[in-house]
Amino acid sequence: MARSSFEQWAKTQPGAYIGPVTISNINSEQRGVVAQKKITQGELLIRIPYELAFTEERVKSLPVIGESIRELVIEKDKLLNSKSILAVGLLYHKAQKNSSYRPWIENLPKEYNDLSIFFGPQEFEVVRANFPFRVVMRMRKIQSLVKNMFEALNVSIFQRFEKEFGSVSYHQFCWAYASVQTRCFKSTRDDLSHVLPPNRSIIFPYCDFLNHSCSTPSLILSDECVKLIAYKDFEEGEEIFISYGARDDESLFLSYGFIEKENPHNQIDLLEEDLNEEVIESSLKFSIPWTGELGQDILSYLDEQVHGNDYGQISLKSKLVLENALRKLLNSYPQSIAEDIRFLSRSDEQDQKLSSLTRRIKLLVFKQKLIINRSLGLLRKGSEK
Repeated sequence: MARSSFEQWAKTQPGAYIGPVTISNINSEQRGVVAQKKITQGELLIRIPYELAFTEERVKSLPVIGESIRELVIEKDKLLNSKSILAVGLLYHKAQKNSSYRPWIENLPKEYNDLSIFFGPQEFEVVRANFPFRVVMRMRKIQSLVKNMFEALNVSIFQRFEKEFGSVSYHQFCWAYASVQTRCFKSTRDDLSHVLPPNRSIIFPYCDFLNHSCSTPSLILSDECVKLIAYKDFEEGEEIFISYGARDDESLFLSYGFIEKENPHNQIDLLEEDLNEEVIESSLKFSIPWTGELGQDILSYLDEQVHGNDYGQISLKSKLVLENALRKLLNSYPQSIAEDIRFLSRSDEQDQKLSSLTRRIKLLVFKQKLIINRSLGLLRKGSEK
């Protein structure tokens, strides 16, 4: 009932258009937007006017609390980001029984256990057992940042305006922040700065239920609205995706809690302190398409995948510097590729006993190690020339 009410709400908003699509359960844990009937490429599927967008400016203009939020943003400008301000607005509207956004808010996920801000000791044990220390610290830093945001907002906003918010716990703030983080959009177009402030988090209700695929286009921005045009023909019941941007699996995992089976944007980042000037200036990127196949002979697999970067263009000395940096990065992973393969190659019956989180992490780090191994293989081939 709540979902049908939300769909009806979205369709009746001034300037909005919801075409032959609907929000549906994709699996037991995920919802998405699917075609209600056959759709022809070029059809307008969704249009959401900027007046309906959930923005930082809208939160700052809320009655009673708006002025205090504006003052706090100035005072804590290095701590509070636009996501935290939208989280405040989300909690405010959630507490208001007559909020115009209530149909949308009631359809948001009730929990986001796959996001690192909700990780406890058990989840971090899995993280530490698989990720390099730098990634573990990055997750800890995210948790610490959200905690500091809450403490600043709790004293100045939530406790001060308890009548408007009710009692807001840290867990509730994390829910609101996660809702914003997984659903927001940022515009980088200067020509639309008069309607969409650049680099500010914005949520477009209904569009935020579209799931990500790197092989699809993004939403289309115009002077008045954001819209989605059918980028191909769709069959009835087929899911419709958009792209959240050219993001590698580590970025997707930290921001949204998922990774892609095939992601052409995967790459590894080497620390500049481990490289020399020649390697840095060459702007080498290390990427490998993920085919979803698990092979026991990694070197054979890499030989088949060799295509792309020409490492023959840099000096032997720089190749040694690069090789040492790659080996240092590979050694920073707690477990070996062979251990990852044994885990990922388990049968379906065994896999049912495995944590979904653990499997995603294992697959992510395995793909990163393949990139490193491929790069080392290319270096060796280049040195033999």
